[in-house]
Amino acid sequence: MRMSAYLRLIRAEHGIAAGIAAVSSILIAGSSEILDLVAGFTVGFLITSGGFAINDYFDVEVDRINRRLDRPLVTGEIGLRQALSLGLLLNVLGVVASAFLSAYAFMVASLFSIGVSISYGPWLKGRHWSIKNMVVGLSYFIPCFYGGFVVMPGVERWLSLLILSLTAFLFGLGREIMKDVMDLEGDRLRNVKSFASIYGVSTALKTASTLYILAVLLSFVAYARVFRSLLFAVTIAPVDIAAVYISAKLCQGVDTEDIRRFREWTILIFLFGLFSFLISSIEVSF
Repeated sequence: MRMSAYLRLIRAEHGIAAGIAAVSSILIAGSSEILDLVAGFTVGFLITSGGFAINDYFDVEVDRINRRLDRPLVTGEIGLRQALSLGLLLNVLGVVASAFLSAYAFMVASLFSIGVSISYGPWLKGRHWSIKNMVVGLSYFIPCFYGGFVVMPGVERWLSLLILSLTAFLFGLGREIMKDVMDLEGDRLRNVKSFASIYGVSTALKTASTLYILAVLLSFVAYARVFRSLLFAVTIAPVDIAAVYISAKLCQGVDTEDIRRFREWTILIFLFGLFSFLISSIEVSF
């Protein structure tokens, strides 16, 4: 039970996604060195996971208002001090792991840790939605772009990394706007200017839907520009279909529980999408 609570605290699935994204980006950038791949996964996993623990520490009161019984700090399974300490420790270890890659990779990991993972909960989350949501989008973008700073490739590979990163950014932004709708009650009590509180639930859901469709369209660009392989086409097709399905459902109008369920699906869709990018990256590299 205790281990399960810690895995929920750090959102292990998000950390795994960030690690896979970093590995894919390193392969696309041109390196298949085992040390680069292991260290890259470690950096993405630890810094992302640490950020979730820190965010939950600062968000515990809002989570209580929103009745987030899936949060171990709300249920009391993990103490506040333990959560904050774990979050900071994971960030430090993630930055240390980046030192095994390159000076550029170390600098980017340090900025990612301090500017996004650590700063989001205490300083950035309560800002205007444009700042808050863009920072969340960056947390998806940076791991997918990270390989470039490990390898420092030519322009062609940088462009390939940009396509992957923008796809992840759009998907992450859509997920965060869905979360704005889920957290609307607590955000209003704290006077947080979220996208949903400013523009309304209907507009928020339609915007999230549009972002998912744009991410799907970018996957076609990835096929034409980066991979050009049957393997990528076959593995990304179910991901695109699922994303389009959720987009259609969001446009039809759904209640909070449906939004929560669909948002849980989106992390699985994102993981499968990253898996498609990963195995296609391996095919390209070898």
